[in-house]
Amino acid sequence: MKVEILAPVGSIESLYTAIAHGANAVYLGLPKFQARAKAQDFTYENLQSYVAFAHAFNVKVYLTLNTLVTNEEWPELLQTIDIAMQAGIDAFILQDLGVAYTIKTRYPQAVLHASTQMGINNVYGAKIAEKLGFQRVVLARETTLEDIRAIKEQTQLEIEYFVQGALCVAYSGNCYLSSLTNGCSGNRGMCKQLCRLPLTAINDTLTQNGYFLSTTDLSLQKHLKEVIDAGVCSLKIEGRLRRPAYVAEAVRTYRAMVDHNFTMQPNNLQKCFYRGTYNDGAYLFPNTQRQNIINPLFANHRGISIGKVLKVVPFKNIYKIFIQSDTPIVTGDGLKCVYGKNECSFGVGNVQKEQENYVVFSNTQPKPNAEVFKILDAEFEKALLAKKPTLSVNLHLTIRPQQPLQATLQCNQHTVARISSFVAQTAQTAPLTKDQVTTIFSKTDTFPFNVTITVHMEPFFAPKALLNAFRRDLFASLWKELTTITPPSALTTPLQTYTPPTCMQTFFLTNQQKVPKQTNETYIYAPSTYSLENVLSFAKEHKTFILWLPVICNGKDMFLLQHIIKELSPQNVQLVVNNIGQLTFANTFTCIAGPFLNVSNNYTAFVLQQNNVQQFVRSFEPIFASVKGGLTYTGNVPVMQFAHCPWQALYRTDCKHCSYFSKPLIYKLSHHITLQIRRIQLSKCYAEAVWLEAPKNSSKNDNIIDIRT
Repeated sequence: MKVEILAPVGSIESLYTAIAHGANAVYLGLPKFQARAKAQDFTYENLQSYVAFAHAFNVKVYLTLNTLVTNEEWPELLQTIDIAMQAGIDAFILQDLGVAYTIKTRYPQAVLHASTQMGINNVYGAKIAEKLGFQRVVLARETTLEDIRAIKEQTQLEIEYFVQGALCVAYSGNCYLSSLTNGCSGNRGMCKQLCRLPLTAINDTLTQNGYFLSTTDLSLQKHLKEVIDAGVCSLKIEGRLRRPAYVAEAVRTYRAMVDHNFTMQPNNLQKCFYRGTYNDGAYLFPNTQRQNIINPLFANHRGISIGKVLKVVPFKNIYKIFIQSDTPIVTGDGLKCVYGKNECSFGVGNVQKEQENYVVFSNTQPKPNAEVFKILDAEFEKALLAKKPTLSVNLHLTIRPQQPLQATLQCNQHTVARISSFVAQTAQTAPLTKDQVTTIFSKTDTFPFNVTITVHMEPFFAPKALLNAFRRDLFASLWKELTTITPPSALTTPLQTYTPPTCMQTFFLTNQQKVPKQTNETYIYAPSTYSLENVLSFAKEHKTFILWLPVICNGKDMFLLQHIIKELSPQNVQLVVNNIGQLTFANTFTCIAGPFLNVSNNYTAFVLQQNNVQQFVRSFEPIFASVKGGLTYTGNVPVMQFAHCPWQALYRTDCKHCSYFSKPLIYKLSHHITLQIRRIQLSKCYAEAVWLEAPKNSSKNDNIIDIRT
């Protein structure tokens, strides 16, 4: 498969511009069941027409059904699946295993892509996805280059990987902060992005304010060849909520790099959206220092620095702002003025030039000497959006007097031949010229055609109205040929659901090696450091126990866990699996699906049951309370999982200063949101943020009780 440029389209204009600038595929969502709930341009009614438009350009369309779904929503989900299949979408991007099972049961020929929300970042998870019927994996952004190679070598899966755009600070699919604090689930496309807000970090005697949960954007241009050589066939751009010009420039950039031997492109993407620095591959290489993942100074679009404010003068009821800049400023631009921690943004209306300086007007008052950034380049974006998608069409016309017109249209692999319903007349006085005929048949009306015309004719005459009507019918016939699909029929195979086990237990969760022994109760051990020494020490104290496995788990981490688990007895030890790759352990050990596998409905629970997982922990999120069976997690919920080091982000230091880990770290977002940061050690360091408030869906029965310190 050749390398695919995959573009985000949250709007109709973005769809057009992505195709115009060279996208091979696009991904979009409908009003329900997508992770970008604010992107609403595509509807059940218009989906088919826009899929047909993309297909006319040989551009694939992937539908994002990449949220968790409740039991009550299944009828609406089935309707959405049917509409999508009738519209001719090329693949579904899915997070929920129950949704995947439903689609494959109803449409066995459907193509499934495992969303990055599933958190697949190792070959074991990829193999599970392949077994469940997925054709492609959209890898977690934290996946290393080494793990990409392993997935390519050991599976038949297509590999899709994010190369440009915004990053979640938490491991995708496992951030519950917005859900538990605001009732707006990130797993339902409604994240409030609390991570982009400033917070107070408290570590020992140090207190700092900053954007310590706000990530820089991803940009893998300089590692693009390595990513492709490792096995990635689809280069994914994030940005369904960004402006069409951003989509255009991102597609143009990566199209040019793929087509021109990975030649680095001008950094014009910074004109469209730029947070001041990039993550240029920190997750790809596990031994890389990761200070550039977090930018604690600011979280929003910074643009490009173009000069400074010289002075600000009151003018009527607004301000006259004098700016020193070597970069032209024109009407329609957007500017941001930054002075220390103070900033203000405004659009440019009237612009004056005084000597070498620009004068603009605004009702906001920047400070003199403030640095000026251009955050919207009007002329640059206008030029990007001026390019429209067109299809090259060859038209061959043969016209002879007293005969019908003969026309053949060719576009890509499609050919349409038509004969007019009227005959050309013998010209009595003024025959139509070849130029006149060419002009008439060059008009494409609303069709996106760029027509090359070859005319073989003898002198003739025909009313222009008839020629225009013939042309319109001819082009409409070609468009129909380009956009016609044959939708599949749905099967009526009944769906199966989860059967809860008859007996449930109460478990106590701890990260301490020695805990009080209690009668008829079982401990779940969740060590801060996963080592053979720690686990065997706990096993010595508690012959029967359950080992809690970590959420983020790359290939080396899985190797470490295998080394530990092979020393344990399947008769005495069970496992709580929290990464889809860990389902591989269910072949030999009794496994419980942890809360991070996001069991949100009984169809997902059924899929896990079919893969040797008989019990599960309910989701942290109250919206999924209707799931039958399952254990309930109580206590302080780990609401975020980090593949970066929060201590590095705070101290801007490296791993030589691990003594920082011994000091408690607290992130305080507001008076009611306090997060305790805890380190998790595997082959490398990870971390989790625990919300210091109990979840609202706690139950007194069948609980996992959090007593970790």
